[in-house]
Amino acid sequence: MLGALLAARQWSRIGDYPTGNDPGNWIALGRMLVYAPGDFAKEPFPPLVPLVMYLGKSTAGPMAFARAMEVTSTLAVVAAVYFVAMRELRVSLAMAVAAGVGFSAYVNEVSAFGGYPQNFGTAFAVVALWAAVSYFRRQRRWYLIAYAGFLSLTALTHHATFAVALSTIAVGWTLYATERPTIERFVRVTAALGLATLPAVLAFLPILWFLVQAGYQPPINISQIGLVERFQYSAAEAPLIWLWIIAAGASYLVLTVHERRERLWKVSAALLLVGLLLYVGASEVRAFPTLAVGAALAVGGALERLARQVRRPEWRMAQAAMIAAFLVVLFLQSERRLQLVYPYYAVANDRLMETAAWMDAHRDEGAFAVRKYRNDWPVVWWFAALTRAHLVGGADPRLLTFPEQRADAQLVAALFDVRDDPAVTTQIAQDHEIRYMVFRPADWENWPAWWERAQRYTSMAYENDEYVIVDIAERTTAEGATR
Repeated sequence: MLGALLAARQWSRIGDYPTGNDPGNWIALGRMLVYAPGDFAKEPFPPLVPLVMYLGKSTAGPMAFARAMEVTSTLAVVAAVYFVAMRELRVSLAMAVAAGVGFSAYVNEVSAFGGYPQNFGTAFAVVALWAAVSYFRRQRRWYLIAYAGFLSLTALTHHATFAVALSTIAVGWTLYATERPTIERFVRVTAALGLATLPAVLAFLPILWFLVQAGYQPPINISQIGLVERFQYSAAEAPLIWLWIIAAGASYLVLTVHERRERLWKVSAALLLVGLLLYVGASEVRAFPTLAVGAALAVGGALERLARQVRRPEWRMAQAAMIAAFLVVLFLQSERRLQLVYPYYAVANDRLMETAAWMDAHRDEGAFAVRKYRNDWPVVWWFAALTRAHLVGGADPRLLTFPEQRADAQLVAALFDVRDDPAVTTQIAQDHEIRYMVFRPADWENWPAWWERAQRYTSMAYENDEYVIVDIAERTTAEGATR
């Protein structure tokens, strides 16, 4: 029921089209992986989500399947938290913990901009950690199989999350060592865990090699701002509530360190510690889900412990009322935040589809230079997903991760620079075999000045209510003929 409510809530927020630019990138990368592995090697990424997105797009259509993935990626985190919590907490409390994470505006915002790999990777990593901790406690084969499987899925889903997963497992293993098991048992368990880790590492090594060879550099993100501002962004819907959850969870773990043999304690401690170190120490905003999940599970453990120690009905009712109040406030504040998030990330629409259809119909006539979207986003990713045209995309180079992408962004910026002589920019386009220039007038306040100067060298090829496509070759060819 919780999953259905969260799914309905998010589905209604999304609208007719998925939000963000990234879904287009995953579809385009999936197609490259299937049909042009050489091109994929130039912009590599863990293949699971791109492959699923491309295959799903081929069966259900790109927009419908991307919407489904947007909702599913959020639900995956909630499901992972509930899976772990329900094995240690009563069902109602496990649902409350999972709902709290599901109401997190940050988890929803990750899916809103298309960060499906990050959310799926977080979900897989949480289950992998639980399976490893369970194996420390009882050496059952299926725990080891589950650990190997979910860790491998993490490796194939998101590279940064895989590194986080390995870190949390290392913390869990260290906590297990502090229990002072017999040397024989410790060696046996460690060896088994190492062997079970090997498939994930072997799956990840080629990905890492391709990332290094392609010159991967992480995009500059909100990590550059201070801790207070970073937290206000990550926990934007209710900073004080999330601060209380993190502080209460950490305090509970410190006060009950003697209970570190318990599975939930180990899982919570590993997630919260690694999340804190990365979020505070390394200024990594993407560690917030790890931190939030660890803190929420720890608070759930604290409330379960209190309920067992204080069995009076009035206390149970007070606890239930407090949890309900927290969830209601978190839900309302999250709704308020998401009312801003989804319109902000809205990119795909009917006009984009119409423009892509025209581009695909003219793909054999030359390359398309696509100007950056508002906020300097690479809208070219959607056109790469919807067409087979040769594209050169513009964006803020700091948002891009590979040298070729940044070189394309610099080329597109030069083509649309109003300060240059249109004759010069036209020649640059011809030198790079670019026939068409694509842009949104709403994103480019100087476009009338550019168009006034460029009309001698270009002609209008296509226009709708949002996008304009300018033809460079037709006018310059005619001019050359008259000379």
